[in-house]
Amino acid sequence: MPFDDPEEPGEVPGSEEGDPQLAVDDLDDLVGVTFSPPRDAYGTVIADMSGWSETILLTWRDLSNVATLVAAGSSDVVRVQVNISYRNRKVFTTSWLVTRRSQS
Repeated sequence: MPFDDPEEPGEVPGSEEGDPQLAVDDLDDLVGVTFSPPRDAYGTVIADMSGWSETILLTWRDLSNVATLVAAGSSDVVRVQVNISYRNRKVFTTSWLVTRRSQS
């Protein structure tokens, strides 16, 4: 999945298609999205998981110090945090860093 929408450079992060529940074509479409039931890595709804949800939070980070938050869309480093909940009770959280590929 692309880091952000290559057709709209400088676009405010978020889904260009409106509802990210319906269309995700780049990472920044996942700003503050909750999927219930959850989806797999291909975006396919995972059947038979009523009561479960996943919330995705993105925060942009300073390239020289990833502990430092910066304005959305202003960095080539994003921390992706996923919270898994069952019946509105958080049961698991994980996170990782994603970087934009260089254009060399």
